[in-house]
Amino acid sequence: RPEHFLLGGLAVFAVPLFLIHKRHTGFPVVYRFAGMFSFYIAVLALLVTGHWSYLSWPNDTIERFYEVLGLTAASAGVWFGIRRGWMSVVYTSAGFFTLFLYIRLFRWWWDWLPHYAMFFVVGAVAIAIMYLLKRLRAVTVEGAL
Repeated sequence: RPEHFLLGGLAVFAVPLFLIHKRHTGFPVVYRFAGMFSFYIAVLALLVTGHWSYLSWPNDTIERFYEVLGLTAASAGVWFGIRRGWMSVVYTSAGFFTLFLYIRLFRWWWDWLPHYAMFFVVGAVAIAIMYLLKRLRAVTVEGAL
């Protein structure tokens, strides 16, 4: 069940916070990426198919819960990565935030919007996200100087 990977991913992500590698200084990035990736993939699996969950809620409720959890965790990952100066965390979290957002947009609008309008909205959101990421990068590079 994917929920095992949620806790495991968080544990692997936290390893470099407590364990310092003196010989391999670049290895904490691997821990952080592996932890985040397993966490986000587990959330993705649960927001797509809620019947894999241990929760006894209806599948639709489980899927909505994990959509909110995924968007919240990815937003927190971007914020935390900027605060700590971990660009791999920022980029990975921003990528999964975008994926979770597109899934949410698809579920909201695919059935009642004309498909050309849906693709227009998705394109507009993509342009807005690229603009925001460009501004975010300028702020983080400026802050690093």
